[in-house]
Amino acid sequence: MQTGSDRPRIDGIKVSSELVAIKLQSTENDIDTEYRLCGVLAKEKINMPFVSVSRRKNSVRIICCIDKGAERHGEEILSSVFTGGGYSIKFIRNAGMISIFPHQSSFKIFVHALSVFADSGIPVYGMASSLSTLSFVTDFGALERLICLITEQFILPPDHVPLRTEIKIKQVAVPQAHAD
Repeated sequence: MQTGSDRPRIDGIKVSSELVAIKLQSTENDIDTEYRLCGVLAKEKINMPFVSVSRRKNSVRIICCIDKGAERHGEEILSSVFTGGGYSIKFIRNAGMISIFPHQSSFKIFVHALSVFADSGIPVYGMASSLSTLSFVTDFGALERLICLITEQFILPPDHVPLRTEIKIKQVAVPQAHAD
């Protein structure tokens, strides 16, 4: 555990509800993989609170998350769309996401956050970053432990309480207006 000024400062922690992580890989140079994935999930009204894409010359790797409530339907649909043809799909149940809000966007925070995972043996299934957030997809059962570890390893505002996403968004079809 680091002490005092060795600990980087962050402005907060946010944790998700339980999710299902989906790892999709194509060994073909299929430029439509991301489009097909997003299109299928949108058509089926399945929200994707996290997506990260890695593309190489002859492959694409995607990790995304869907709500646990859409697990069965999502697995059925995606397994039927992405079978054969160089696709590999894996569903990771009991996934969760933890996000930290870096103070002044220091690269040191990213490295420090990864070391918290490595030192604790908690898996990282995927990650994404922006100037304001670092988000890690991990084991849902480890989120409370991660909150404790991050609280020990980072400086947080004195009155900080981790944000928990409890809001569920459900897509509904909006009736189209007809021109008369």
